[in-house]
Amino acid sequence: MAAPNDIPEALLDTDTLSFYRRSHPQVLAHAAAYLRQYGQLVFSELTRYEVMRGLMAAQAARGQF
Repeated sequence: MAAPNDIPEALLDTDTLSFYRRSHPQVLAHAAAYLRQYGQLVFSELTRYEVMRGLMAAQAARGQF
């Protein structure tokens, strides 16, 4: 049985990863606790694609791509 403070393993979704990248305080606190327990954050290839596509679109909109 898991200890009461254990965090279940999770796969980050696109929104959560975006909040993490923007240093949202609550997301950073949860991520720090998760990292203490598991040592790494995990996300899918789809989330990676969505984040990369969003970053490329933002750069293009600013004329940097």
